[in-house]
Amino acid sequence: MRCTALDIHWPTDATLLWDTVRVLSRLIGRLRAIVPKDVPGFPNRKRAARKRMQKLQRMTAAQRESQQVRIYRQLLAITQEVLANARLNVKASRSASTGNCWRLLKKSWPMHAALWKGRRDRGQKLQQTR
Repeated sequence: MRCTALDIHWPTDATLLWDTVRVLSRLIGRLRAIVPKDVPGFPNRKRAARKRMQKLQRMTAAQRESQQVRIYRQLLAITQEVLANARLNVKASRSASTGNCWRLLKKSWPMHAALWKGRRDRGQKLQQTR
């Protein structure tokens, strides 16, 4: 077996915030594909978050002293906005008819649907025994 030494790029706060915006946007997009009528509009903030993250990554030491806090606050505000919108979308999709959502979920994500069904069945068994 051969080992190769590589430089590892450790995640920074900025890249973690950017990943949060990116992943939440992708997941809500998938949710809209499953339940299009019940999910409200979701503004795409990926570009704005990516610009702030890249700006933080490219700052010189002199720029960090004067601009870093302001840019981080902007990135945090964007992330909080996306998180709040994602929560609203999930809440709105939960209010949809359960049977219709379940049928659509089974078509879209068979493996996840089987896992959720198993959890739901276990919950019903627990309630029956009580």
